[in-house]
Amino acid sequence: MKFLCLVISMKSSQTSGKVHTFVHSCIKRIILIIFFQLCQVTSPGMLTVLLKHVHQMLPYAVCFPNIASKFLSRLVSLWSSEADVVRVLSFLCLLRIANLRRILLSYILKVSVFQDSAYILPVILA
Repeated sequence: MKFLCLVISMKSSQTSGKVHTFVHSCIKRIILIIFFQLCQVTSPGMLTVLLKHVHQMLPYAVCFPNIASKFLSRLVSLWSSEADVVRVLSFLCLLRIANLRRILLSYILKVSVFQDSAYILPVILA
């Protein structure tokens, strides 16, 4: 950064400061709004649009553990009960969460077994 005449101090952290807290709170607020809309909407057309947005926002949502667990439970319920397009999109979202955070894979499996997901019923597998 010599040519800009800027001195970068190693003491300051990227995660401290007013800008980081502002961006952090804005991202959290956006993710919560998307989650509440995902819980309110029932039509398959709107759910597909929202699930596409959720799929894009998952790297940010995984950073917040409480929100990620809420997303997981809602996505598993959509995966087990809705139309085929919604099932596929919710499965893709679950797959992306599992790839982003390996720790959440066991939680996904537990929740899906307890909610009797349509893809793991013996009738479907036979």
